[in-house]
Amino acid sequence: MKKRPFALAALSLAVLLSLSAFPANAAPTEDGAGGAEAEDITQGCRLSASENADSLPNLKDRTVTTVWKASAGSTLTITSEEPIAGLYLSWDRDAAEWSLSTQEDGRALPLTDGGDDGFLHEYVPLTEKAYSLTLTLKEDAVLTDVSVLSPGRLPSWVQTWEPMLEKADMLVYSTHADDELLWFGGTLPTYAGEYKLKVQVAYLIYHGAARGEYFRCHELLDGLWTVGVRNYPMIWREFDDYYCSSLAQAQATYNETAMQEYVTMLLRRFRPEVVVAQDEKGEYGHGVHQLAVKVMKDAIGFSGDSSKFPESVQEYGLWNVKKCYLHLYAENPVVMDWNRPLEAFGGKTGIEMAVEGYQCHKSQTSKWFRVEGEGSKYDCRKFGLYYTSVGPDVKKDDFMENIPPESLVTTAPPTTAPPPTTTAGGSPQTQPVMSVQGGQGEESSAPPGPSSDGGVPLWVPITVGVLVLAAGGGFALYCYLQIRKQRSRSASSHHYRSGKRR
Repeated sequence: MKKRPFALAALSLAVLLSLSAFPANAAPTEDGAGGAEAEDITQGCRLSASENADSLPNLKDRTVTTVWKASAGSTLTITSEEPIAGLYLSWDRDAAEWSLSTQEDGRALPLTDGGDDGFLHEYVPLTEKAYSLTLTLKEDAVLTDVSVLSPGRLPSWVQTWEPMLEKADMLVYSTHADDELLWFGGTLPTYAGEYKLKVQVAYLIYHGAARGEYFRCHELLDGLWTVGVRNYPMIWREFDDYYCSSLAQAQATYNETAMQEYVTMLLRRFRPEVVVAQDEKGEYGHGVHQLAVKVMKDAIGFSGDSSKFPESVQEYGLWNVKKCYLHLYAENPVVMDWNRPLEAFGGKTGIEMAVEGYQCHKSQTSKWFRVEGEGSKYDCRKFGLYYTSVGPDVKKDDFMENIPPESLVTTAPPTTAPPPTTTAGGSPQTQPVMSVQGGQGEESSAPPGPSSDGGVPLWVPITVGVLVLAAGGGFALYCYLQIRKQRSRSASSHHYRSGKRR
């Protein structure tokens, strides 16, 4: 009989520890583990707006070329008979700032604000279930679609973008939307999706007014998300999309100095260890591809030189990349294995995932372009080491070969171990193909600590457990439940913020 208080205390502690595993919010979970998947309940919801109500059906048609336009101060109200746990917004060309509220006892109850991250695809989780939501626009806005989600596990098609990286392990530099998949094949599925490296994607060309192809930015995001990229890409707006059949034509069409400045800024801002870029011959002779590679070559020399483009030096400092690979570059050849099964994608290979990602570029799939591997003149497995300051590749099967592990900011373990990093002949020997002047590369910043997700810190159940053992459980359990109740009330919706965009 004397053991009963201790048994009761142990049982109480077990209950407390199990309670701490449940999140305080009601939004669909993003980890993909356990529970029923959240449903898209949009079609069953009623939409009303303070203006342009005739266009509201466009928000339900899942077509990014049909829109609802509204001016600053306008409202969009969503009502549902089922509980709402999250919204997924698709903005046309620019995200707009907004505030979200619900109705409680006949009065508006503010929930959260958003839109300032610049993401065209924006997920808004709710901390409490709601049946009526009002989105108030703080500026003129154009929405293409709205998806309303029930409680449950977040569907894979909902994109929860993280901000652009402060420090990248790898910069994947693409001329146009889809080039990063067509010519680089399994690079993104392998290094971003499987190995979980910090991979930043950046584009040179903006798909906008020149061809009226703003929708390609949506295809771009869908493709990147499919292959495992989670940090929002750099989508620059200075250089619109014009076809050029030669390098000379491209140089006559675009401001080459402005391109050099932009690409130099990319290297200084994201501070990648490795850069992957396109074929210097333009793959199939595309002049803008050739110019894109030329300005990257220039930027590798400029980024460590304080006299070049001092504005980005002042904002980001100097940086020297350690390696740069070019697609189909003949010297120092490397053939990547994109046929390895990737656990992150259920055993599909890197090249299979590149094909899936490319299918998201629906406006391009009817053309002759294809993701091609062995036997093709455009073989997406073939690269060459254009520049290195850490010695030549030896194994020639890993873009990160010879990169010191301490230089990487990656914190998540890969699902499949990448090829082991090889250091050639002890201390790496500098073997630049071109000279690089200026300051040394900066050291990697420490990875950020875990952010709060609305759950309870570990010290809470431990402390309460001690109290349970000391007092028999009753009072401590009461205190614990009060703590959880208070934290639940104070939790707020989470939305992501990006770096600067132009």
